[in-house]
Amino acid sequence: MKRLGKWDSDHLKSIDSSEAPLIKGDASIAHVALVYSQMEGQGPQVGASMIAGGMTIASIAEGHYAHVTGVLRMLFLDSEPFWNHLFQQQNFDITQVIPGLFKRQDKGYSMPDQPPSINDFVTLLRQLENDVAVYICHNEMREDVRRFVLDALLRLASRDDVAGIVINSHSNGTVVALDVLRSLPPFAAKKIRALITAGSPLRKYTTLFSWGQHMATVPTIETWMNFWDKRDPVADPLKPSIDWLQGKDPTPEQLIGPGLFQALDPETGKVRNLPIEDIEVDNLTNSIGGGMQAHNYWDNKPEFIEPMVTLLKGLVQQEKEQVLVQQQ
Repeated sequence: MKRLGKWDSDHLKSIDSSEAPLIKGDASIAHVALVYSQMEGQGPQVGASMIAGGMTIASIAEGHYAHVTGVLRMLFLDSEPFWNHLFQQQNFDITQVIPGLFKRQDKGYSMPDQPPSINDFVTLLRQLENDVAVYICHNEMREDVRRFVLDALLRLASRDDVAGIVINSHSNGTVVALDVLRSLPPFAAKKIRALITAGSPLRKYTTLFSWGQHMATVPTIETWMNFWDKRDPVADPLKPSIDWLQGKDPTPEQLIGPGLFQALDPETGKVRNLPIEDIEVDNLTNSIGGGMQAHNYWDNKPEFIEPMVTLLKGLVQQEKEQVLVQQQ
């Protein structure tokens, strides 16, 4: 964490960033990757999984998220890309099919040299169990992750050389990001320029687990871009209201009425929708292969990377124009 700058002795006032450069040369954009592995659950989480599973079944039975037939159809369609990849008969080239999302450099991890197998599917379910079920049911682990991300954002926001922050989150990281945004003090919140969510399970958290619909002190988010692939079993559109059911076209009322996520202004008492732009992508066509290719947004250059770059360049240009105005 010291690579983002060190707190002063009171851990409250300022950050010493003299030995923690974020950019090289005269670059205007820095990329900071926050990796919270080893903080979530490790090994079987039977109790958490049973609780999360029971909440899911109860919510579906009450008609939340999707009808039973819609859920079955979704499970079939969403799993098809994985099974096609698992059983396809072709030469396996590890350099071609492992997406960039899975390239890890941490000590003790070795890249697989065998084709995907049924064990990969079990591993996928275990990761889902450790990420989602534990985050919902084990508050101590959830707080470990939240503290880590919150401290990182506060360090960045406290630096004089940071003009603005774009939170670029993926998968369960989108849940952590929105969770942490609620805890940012005003001085840090005003530096958040945009929120990017990709492959987000936030709708599932909200409808299946009754998590996070009414965000009491969420700062104003001027730009929220949500990238989702309809073949991604994790992702959903986030703009339609809470009563929208997965698999159906949203009605005009569900797009302009009370949104999935609303924030209460603590000064006025007014409730407002958080602005969300849903952007549908096709990861199967535009990214490299892999067991969870539909969930791999990082290698989707035309539909994910390029729009993100356009956003960053636009924000940099806005900042430069504001500086010129202040100088005049």
